[in-house]
Amino acid sequence: MAQVSNRFFVTAIQDGQVASGYLRASKPLQQFYDNTSVAPDWTVAANKPVITAYTRLGGSLKAPFTNKWYYNGAEITFSGNNSTNFTYTKSGTEYPLFVKGTTTEGGVTLPTLTINGNLASAGNPDQDVISNIGTIETAGEQLDYAMDILVRIGQLAQNGKWGSFDYGGTGNSVITSAVSTDPGYQVVLLPQLYNGTTAAQASDFQVKWYIEGVDYSSNTDNRFDTMKSGTQAQMGLTLTEPDVVDNVTVRCDFYDKSATPVLLCSAYIEVDDAQDDDEMQITHPGGESNANLRQGESVTFTVWMASRTDPTAVKTAYTNYKVKLLSSESKVITSSIASINGGASVDANGYMDITKNNVTVVGSTVAAKAGQVTINFDTAHNNGDSISGVIVAS
Repeated sequence: MAQVSNRFFVTAIQDGQVASGYLRASKPLQQFYDNTSVAPDWTVAANKPVITAYTRLGGSLKAPFTNKWYYNGAEITFSGNNSTNFTYTKSGTEYPLFVKGTTTEGGVTLPTLTINGNLASAGNPDQDVISNIGTIETAGEQLDYAMDILVRIGQLAQNGKWGSFDYGGTGNSVITSAVSTDPGYQVVLLPQLYNGTTAAQASDFQVKWYIEGVDYSSNTDNRFDTMKSGTQAQMGLTLTEPDVVDNVTVRCDFYDKSATPVLLCSAYIEVDDAQDDDEMQITHPGGESNANLRQGESVTFTVWMASRTDPTAVKTAYTNYKVKLLSSESKVITSSIASINGGASVDANGYMDITKNNVTVVGSTVAAKAGQVTINFDTAHNNGDSISGVIVAS
């Protein structure tokens, strides 16, 4: 039986209905700066990333009833479609930093946000978070949802080098910076090195690939932690649905081709699996899968497997649950977890077993051996004040 997964923050449960969603971007959400320039330049029309909010009710896309965009936790205000509280100036003219819009997929109208200007600067050295928060209406009720996507920002190396990706593959062919893998299909990530704004020739560099949080000390998969050179295609990384349980962060290290290769830069991309046949339900006593904790508080998430369209249709074949905790920088948390489930040990892939209980999950529906994981304030506070958890069931 395949593994199925979900995250703490992607699902809200209320009155037996499930609202969920995820954000995708049309271009890699990474930007680099030095003292004088930014790469890629998002003021150039061809470079602007467009983020789409894919909102779902049960297993189907559904347009949100209400939605708002946020930048690093602050609501973006608009006049028409142009942001008013986030702007930038170029050649003496003021422009909106963000532009909202819509797109249609499968007859469903979905919100979009275009990053219209550069986010990287000397005063913004690490990473940003863009969020879409809103409601989906069903049977007269409004169900809450919240979803985030990271923008990685780094200082341009002194050598002026930075890395990015081109995309290939089959199946889900509209590949974005939040890549989705469909069963039976594959996604190909093709490395591209830049020197400032000029693309380097494939013959000028070589690469190594990694999935963040995976221990490759005894690597037997030559796709990873193995130097690759040749054409762009020969240096590419192919991922299929079994490679991605919910979400992984892929890192590509770019090296020169000297006798003792020198690391030039690294590039990252988030890869999502949004196509699981069964759906994992996650809730806590507050009713949402996002939780805010104050000092001394804790929250217990309850996890069970059900059909996509009916959270009361419990699938009892799933009896094993594991959780991987990620910091605000998407690093696997291996410390500050002594109080989680009696201090369960973390395996080589960053997962630890979680408690199983017979609990009531929706109305009078009881899920036998549902997973339960308790997170306390200290665990979140000690890891950047914002953590997420990837839970897998098998």
